[in-house]
Amino acid sequence: MMENKVFLSFTFYSTILILKMYVVAIITGQVRLRKKAFANPEDALRNGGLQFCREDPDVERCRRAHRNDMENIFPFLFLGAVYSLLDPSPTVARIHFLIFCVGRIIHTIAYLLRLRAPTRSVAYSVAQLPCFSMALQILLATTPYWSSRCSWAAAGSSPSRIDPQQDVKSHCRAWSALGLLERIPFPYTHLSCRGTSFPANCYKAW
Repeated sequence: MMENKVFLSFTFYSTILILKMYVVAIITGQVRLRKKAFANPEDALRNGGLQFCREDPDVERCRRAHRNDMENIFPFLFLGAVYSLLDPSPTVARIHFLIFCVGRIIHTIAYLLRLRAPTRSVAYSVAQLPCFSMALQILLATTPYWSSRCSWAAAGSSPSRIDPQQDVKSHCRAWSALGLLERIPFPYTHLSCRGTSFPANCYKAW
């Protein structure tokens, strides 16, 4: 897997984002100590008394920034990992990952430093674009599988009773309609369809 350039790029930017989340967590802890605003009574007692078990606007701002990271970076980790398996263009994939990473970094800086609006909102919106793009491409890539499943259900047939050659034809038509046909390595020496191996060339099958 580490020979996959797209996955390597995804790993690099994901690691940067995870480290950024650690940095925000450390900043939150330091702000708590500086402002003496603790969430737990035992921490307040250790640092001056129960009167310091309280909320502080600066601490809450750091917590909101960290929470926003979790709400957005965790979905990116899933989408990016699956997207890497689709064998996209390394350059296009790198652009997706870079835009999201830079957008999230700017969003955090704008949040913590109280930068003038709409800096934070623009950074957030820009970072969402590659996520929506990856999600759409994942859905398009998986549509042929679900469309064939629906056709089996509508016909009252089970996958085991479907003619393998006809199954290849239906997949090729779906791939062609989605513009994915040219990304499939050809010619195949053989195709395996649910336990039945047979010689096939998808162009001929179609």
